Amino acid sequence: HPDTLVFHQPVPLLNTIEDRKWLMETRFGLDEVLVAHFDQAMMEMPWESFVDDYLIGDLGAKHVICGHDFSFGYRGQGNPARLRRRCSLHGVGVEEDPRAAVEWLQKAADQDFPRALDLLGDCWMEGRGVDCVDTWRAAELYRRAAEREYPPALCDLGLCYENATGVEKDEARAAECYLQAAEQGYAPGQTGLARCLLEGQGVRADPAQAVIWLERAAGQEDPQALTLLGECLRDGRGVPADPAQAEECLRRAAALEQKGT
Repeated sequence: HPDTLVFHQPVPLLNTIEDRKWLMETRFGLDEVLVAHFDQAMMEMPWESFVDDYLIGDLGAKHVICGHDFSFGYRGQGNPARLRRRCSLHGVGVEEDPRAAVEWLQKAADQDFPRALDLLGDCWMEGRGVDCVDTWRAAELYRRAAEREYPPALCDLGLCYENATGVEKDEARAAECYLQAAEQGYAPGQTGLARCLLEGQGVRADPAQAVIWLERAAGQEDPQALTLLGECLRDGRGVPADPAQAEECLRRAAALEQKGT
């Protein structure tokens, strides 16, 4: 499972690969089910190569269907919009089916699978594949996933507490959520915690400590961390001013943001 490789934590599976193949073949009448092994090479594969070389080159895809929150390629930089644009260059169509995605996410969430809980929370937060936006339900799903120390859910729940979205505002709890994610090496958690430390939001202000966390997140090419680190270096906040290094951080952040659009 991807989370095993990324977070170095075993992930309990609802069924085996062979069980999944059998279910897909029998329930949906598929002629063949192929399983891509997620290893280091797959994890580090650029998203363009995943489309050009794997989907189209190796598999000969003629039409692609994906979930609304599908991500692929190095650091999950590929998304449905990029997939659609890239496939269109090869004359390959792409479809999304948010309601079907929600149905399957709910089945996994019923088994308390953290990633499914978190993704289902996103659906309710954004009103995708469901009838309406329900921030309370989204926050509750994030909370259930966060109880299992799932870093993305900890950050989502932290944002809920920070912005009073679906829960009462609680900056201290927001900072605690970010800290738990940050300690697992999760870049968005490190950046969130650094923001709290810079502004004294839920914790005592400590710009120097904030810079330490920003440097860790920037090392993972987190654009928000690079932006904040660049501003700290520019203003001499928590670190000696270094205009040249500040400019470099801001340049890298802008490039990453542009690449993500």
